[in-house]
Amino acid sequence: MIIVLFDRGTTQRRPSISVLDFGGMTSTVIEQNFRHWADPEAATRRVTTSEVQGGHGNGGKCYMTMMFLEHSLIHTVKNGLGNRYGLSGGSFRFGYDSNNGRDFTVYNVWDELNDALGNVGYSIKLLPKPAQDILKLRQSFTLVTGYDPKGYSNRLAQTLAKSLRDHPQMIRSLHLCDIFIMNQGKVMPDANPLYLKSVTPDQYIGERTYSIPLELIDPNTEETISTTEDGRTPAGKLILRTSDRNMRYSRKLLHNMVYHGISGYIGYTPMVELDVQSTYVNRIYGECELTSLESAKQNARERLANSPLVRAIEAYISSKVTELAHEFEMRDKRSYSQREKNKLSQLNDVLDKWKNQFISSYIETPLGKKGNRPPLPPPLPSGIPARIEIKLNYSQAGIGVSFRPLIKFYDRQERKIRPVPFQWISHDTNVAWVDPHLNVVNTFTKGETKIWAQTLDGSLESNKVSLRVLKIRKINLQPSLITVASGSRHMIQAICVLSSGETVSDIALIWTEDNPIVAGVSTSGRVFGRSPGVTTVTAGDDSCMADNNVTIKVTEGGQGLSYPRILVSSVDPDPETGEEVNLSYDDPPVLQRPQDFDRNIWWINSSAPLANMYLDIERGYGYGSREWRIYHVERYIEIIAQIKMALDTALESLESELWIVEWGQHVATVQAVAATSLGSFIQTGELPTVT
Repeated sequence: MIIVLFDRGTTQRRPSISVLDFGGMTSTVIEQNFRHWADPEAATRRVTTSEVQGGHGNGGKCYMTMMFLEHSLIHTVKNGLGNRYGLSGGSFRFGYDSNNGRDFTVYNVWDELNDALGNVGYSIKLLPKPAQDILKLRQSFTLVTGYDPKGYSNRLAQTLAKSLRDHPQMIRSLHLCDIFIMNQGKVMPDANPLYLKSVTPDQYIGERTYSIPLELIDPNTEETISTTEDGRTPAGKLILRTSDRNMRYSRKLLHNMVYHGISGYIGYTPMVELDVQSTYVNRIYGECELTSLESAKQNARERLANSPLVRAIEAYISSKVTELAHEFEMRDKRSYSQREKNKLSQLNDVLDKWKNQFISSYIETPLGKKGNRPPLPPPLPSGIPARIEIKLNYSQAGIGVSFRPLIKFYDRQERKIRPVPFQWISHDTNVAWVDPHLNVVNTFTKGETKIWAQTLDGSLESNKVSLRVLKIRKINLQPSLITVASGSRHMIQAICVLSSGETVSDIALIWTEDNPIVAGVSTSGRVFGRSPGVTTVTAGDDSCMADNNVTIKVTEGGQGLSYPRILVSSVDPDPETGEEVNLSYDDPPVLQRPQDFDRNIWWINSSAPLANMYLDIERGYGYGSREWRIYHVERYIEIIAQIKMALDTALESLESELWIVEWGQHVATVQAVAATSLGSFIQTGELPTVT
């Protein structure tokens, strides 16, 4: 059993976060195992069971040193002896409590734990009844507490409870332990105890188990790779599980391929990152158990280290997921007659040309200029603020980089209101400072700071957000050459090597393009093709520029511009492969698959519930029905609005409320044109004349 304890504190007691279990530690274990940094065997030494998980010996101690302003303490009892061992906030030097902190005699474990819990606002009688029974049986405990957590908020318990339940690293622990979360003396209803979020399997396809071959091929080098270290480790197995509905959004945190090695959980790969072209990958997840992958485990136990074995395993997994996705496709495939396909394609071709009148204006004119944006919504109402919320799009940035923070004011009814006079505050202005006139964060030197906003009278403060400013030693932009169609987009990844040797990619930089008429680039490195031509893009900060530029070639389509192409699934084949494209009923009504982004292709999902109904002749509809024509046109309007919003780089930093308003205005504009030019088509089916 494990119990997580949150305490907001009082005027006499600092806030704290604690974790309690009933194993207990001796001073020998503390000194020979826990105290040593970077010891991956610390948790499992002298333990024969495989039900103990351990990392690399850094994570827990790093949290204790960096997350708490006051101090962190391990209070533990085992075999009638107690130890109090910890360190001050910000220090890296662990030690025993100077007041009889090592191997002191504990005459009554119950009283000892009750006193320890009193320091964090709890008592044994508040704990779940099973915990009291375990304490009587075990006569040992370990209470780890951090006092004065950085960034503590009243909502932290709810946030952490959700993260613990859904995180891939928690799957094994939730199988093995009862984990409770208590907040302000009460067990949280959703954590009484925590449970693994259940995934209902697809009732027809279910689960598949595969024996991993003894040898696989590295897709990069085409070399043969042993999966058992030439017989020194056992063969592995792959388990693929299915879901009765799409996992990509509501079940995103479970939608992974989880890897297990010698030490148990060692990492994961999101399913969407596997080389699988079918959208049915969103209904599949699983586990890979392979001892030889242990050496690929990294400190964070997230992605495995890149190696020939890892590449070969991921290629093998991708092939098996593709096979299983094909089973889904064959089961759900809807057959249309050739006559139906021809008529639907004819209708779609006309609408595809009709939409180009909108797309041409988006592509030919550089976006974001005055006159090309819908009017802004009316001003927010005034009011008395009860809460200020700020957000940074980046938690890490280079030196000399500028970007805009977002700030919102809310009244007591949680309605957004007009900002009142306020000031920006940075804990360390040597690291970063917010320009009060431009509302722009400017970074200056390596370090870490917290940024928040405060009303001028000091009566109300926002949440505090952390920003790390990093010293970059080297930047590599990938890929070095991008060919993108007008109106399409592509991401550039900036791989940054820091002065510490650490590699990061999610970091704010300065991005520039040579010719914004040809292509634009956003602050996140997303390139937007605007008009045919060639330009280059680079990125960097004041201390380091990228070693390479990215050449952007924007291509011209057959109609003078490369217009996005809109097709209908299960009707139109893939333009490159000629294969039929089948989408799932729980895929969005319109979407781009990953392989469609660079090709500038959109799909109307004929398997979506309403589309499927309106195309069903037996239900009184079909491709010739008025209902289908209305639905068909509405999907085009939706895609046109999405394209417009994606192309306008000025909208990237727009707050969600304004973004929704602009979306609505784009939709209204296109609807007005459709009502005039497609009225007869919708009413009678008469095809409009479109050039």
